[in-house]
Amino acid sequence: MPEANFWKAQCLILDHKFREAEEALRTCLKDGTRYEAEARLALGQVLVAQGREIPGRKEFKELMESPNAGIARIAGLYWNESEIIASRAPNVLRRFGQERKDVETEFLKACAWLKTGDGKQGEILLRRILPLTTLDKDLQDAATVRLAEAYALQGRQRTAERELVRFLEHAPESRYFEQAFALLLDVTAPEETDARDRLIAWAAIPQPRGRHALALYYLGQWLADHNQPAHAVGFLETFLSLHPGHVREAEACGIS
Repeated sequence: MPEANFWKAQCLILDHKFREAEEALRTCLKDGTRYEAEARLALGQVLVAQGREIPGRKEFKELMESPNAGIARIAGLYWNESEIIASRAPNVLRRFGQERKDVETEFLKACAWLKTGDGKQGEILLRRILPLTTLDKDLQDAATVRLAEAYALQGRQRTAERELVRFLEHAPESRYFEQAFALLLDVTAPEETDARDRLIAWAAIPQPRGRHALALYYLGQWLADHNQPAHAVGFLETFLSLHPGHVREAEACGIS
């Protein structure tokens, strides 16, 4: 069943297993599927996620000409997102212009401003987006973490820290936990123990599962970085035992 490989790939993407997702999508497309356009969009995403920007962008570019307006629009968004990732944010900003557009485009404009280092412009757009009641959870989570990044770019580390802690405390589960943890540790001064204490608290709570896994991993990393290898190994072994196959598994093995 080609559709089985398509849905398998979606699950693998959620787990950040991009190489395996690529294999499933290529099998799906080879066998033929009614989800061909969606599979090609996903293939483009996983290629870009693996650093293979050119073939990923090729998928998006071709799908931008799709007779299906919905597919063409999404492909255009992914194309511009890949431009931002590739440090071509000024091109994206020129293309979008100053006129207000749909919420997804406004979010990408904010990301482009952040990529150029302009936290203030990014903040303005993100603060305009976040109160919208029509915002889906995934985009709301992404915008929340990006807003913290905008604060950090302006030197407002404490404000960024509060935003990230609030997000990690209250989000039931999120694809953006990883980015939030990494940014939180980045904006927290290395000599402070606040980050460690929060990680200990979150590591003691098994739900949401995504937060629990990353709390254990980053706590182990923090302890290793602060010359406490014996304690670090304990938390990393717990991480490996309770969250097998996690995207951070290889790094955890390297630290421990």
